[in-house]
Amino acid sequence: MTPLPLAFALMCRFQGDRNGMLLILASWGIILFFVLQFHSRQQIQQARARGFWPQLGEFPTIEHVKRLAQAGEKILAIKLYRQIHGLSLADAKAVVDNLTG
Repeated sequence: MTPLPLAFALMCRFQGDRNGMLLILASWGIILFFVLQFHSRQQIQQARARGFWPQLGEFPTIEHVKRLAQAGEKILAIKLYRQIHGLSLADAKAVVDNLTG
């Protein structure tokens, strides 16, 4: 990523063009969102390939969460636990921390 869009946004800000700055910042926000989504999907695919994440069509269980947590994949374990039980991030993190000891 180049600093050019940031420089353009700053230039728009100094010239009083708020719409131009908002457009640039919104564009970067959208790009960042899709990059993070892609990264998350890659992590899940890698965990699935290693046998930690449930396979497609397989119902996720607490055993999957335990395997992820014990393999050091706490973020994925929290994500899976939240998918299973629908808890808040803090509650799911506390449960996963208890699972690992």
